[in-house]
Amino acid sequence: MGYFGFVLVYCLRVTVSIGVAAMVNSSYAPPRDINASGEYCEERGANGSMRQEDTGEFDWDSETQEFILAGFFYGYIFTQLPGGWLADKFGGKYIFALGVLSTSLCSLVFPVASYAGAGVVFATRVVSGIGEGVTFPAMFSMFSNWVHQEERSRLAVITFSGSCLGNILGQAISGVTASSGFLGGWPSPFYIFGSTGLIWFVAWLCLAYNTPAEHPRISMAERKYIESGVTQKSISKVKVPWGKILTSMPVWAQVVAHMTACWGYFTLLTNLPIYMNDVLRYDLTMAGVLSAVPYAVQWVTMIIAGQVADYLINTGYLSRTAIRKIFVSTGLFGYGVTQALVALVGCNGALSVTFISLGLGILGIAFSGYLPNTLDLAPAYSGSIGGLVQSSGPISGILGPYLVGVFTEDQRNLQGWQYVFYISFGVTTFGSLFYLIFASGYEQPWASNNDTSKQEHKRGYEKI
Repeated sequence: MGYFGFVLVYCLRVTVSIGVAAMVNSSYAPPRDINASGEYCEERGANGSMRQEDTGEFDWDSETQEFILAGFFYGYIFTQLPGGWLADKFGGKYIFALGVLSTSLCSLVFPVASYAGAGVVFATRVVSGIGEGVTFPAMFSMFSNWVHQEERSRLAVITFSGSCLGNILGQAISGVTASSGFLGGWPSPFYIFGSTGLIWFVAWLCLAYNTPAEHPRISMAERKYIESGVTQKSISKVKVPWGKILTSMPVWAQVVAHMTACWGYFTLLTNLPIYMNDVLRYDLTMAGVLSAVPYAVQWVTMIIAGQVADYLINTGYLSRTAIRKIFVSTGLFGYGVTQALVALVGCNGALSVTFISLGLGILGIAFSGYLPNTLDLAPAYSGSIGGLVQSSGPISGILGPYLVGVFTEDQRNLQGWQYVFYISFGVTTFGSLFYLIFASGYEQPWASNNDTSKQEHKRGYEKI
């Protein structure tokens, strides 16, 4: 259920990227100045992929579009820490549910809000970000109760890889439906995914539980196995050692890794359909389908990397710290290299899609390293630390699209986008080096003071 929750929230998130590409009247873009510097890609051939001009209803320039796309992150940044703290204190079930519910409702009202003006659209995106900001921290908190330490990498990565499937389905379905007349064209994906989110919300409330002890249908054997491999905590008595957390370099390695990974990830997540549509000159349907391909590669890579990481750790071939450092540093640096290559290949659509896909696939290796690392460092405070780590991502989500707007005043000009890709290379290379130096794969000394006694758990077993 957690996996499908992340599928939905990412479907809801990427729908806006396709929606904006379909909503905006391309004739509003400034006319191309033949004397101006820059490079423009030629139209695609008449083979079903040629871009159609002047189909949108809204006259929004590139800065307005990027302002709307970044609006989500202005809300997302404020609920990461509170979401993690609330999940650690009260349990993640209802926090996660409310996050998905709020972003689903915002999706349903987005088409109406669009006609009220760009400011109202921005406000809707901010509210959506506020709701969705609690989802990752809440799930980290639930993992601390449900995921055995020998399965951290693969189960955490499998659950979070729902974001990749969400990107795949969201991009592809939105591209097809927005180009059709179904439910008015571009509003249709907002209605489809928003309604699906409401159905998921009801199912989650009926099927999910904060801890194995609360689950009415779990077997005794499964419960004992899970609780033997997690750091047990009394939810109502959690006191978070913020001073220790904020002075821990392994925690800051997590923060920097997430922030730099999100720089590249969110920049593509919000702008890839626009890049495919406006720069590489694919039509909206093809732009949606091609934008989904890189996330399919990342989905596969994340799942495989998570399995490999657990295998290497459990067999003792390498230490947990070595595995985390190798995976994260390789993923971040490798992603940066592919972004530089995307800039170099220019208007070659096939090579651009290939390198973007390869880059997101390699970035999936980094995700499989640092996402479970939150559980390594402090299982009892995973929601709070997860909130701190996740709160760094929206900073990239705000600055990345802002720089895209600055460098691509004319979104059809390839030169501005090349600057964006080169900046991504520099940012992720820095993240790779920082994590390599400061990361750790082991529970920190200050994180082991919240264990519950074995006798308390034995009494719990007797009650079943």
